[in-house]
Amino acid sequence: MLHRVRYDRSTQVMDEAEKRYWFHFLSRDPLVGDYIRSQMRHNPQLRREIMNQPVCPRCEGFMFYHKDGSQCSACGTWVPEGKTHKVKIHLAEGHYK
Repeated sequence: MLHRVRYDRSTQVMDEAEKRYWFHFLSRDPLVGDYIRSQMRHNPQLRREIMNQPVCPRCEGFMFYHKDGSQCSACGTWVPEGKTHKVKIHLAEGHYK
């Protein structure tokens, strides 16, 4: 997947822990992971939108904005708005396990 993404000035090389997190992030819910992978092949700019999605505090999975909060597609956890952080903060601050 990464070899098809167009690189720009903000692209960086991932270390092994980040690679493991992205694999975990995209494999928690196969439907969401497959959708993101297929859309990134056609639109590399989608990466910016994904980086602004919330992260599940329970399983570190992909969350959707839903009813004044966010809901995890993998474990079903619902979190009120403002009680979780975004993917870009999760990666920048090294919160991933």
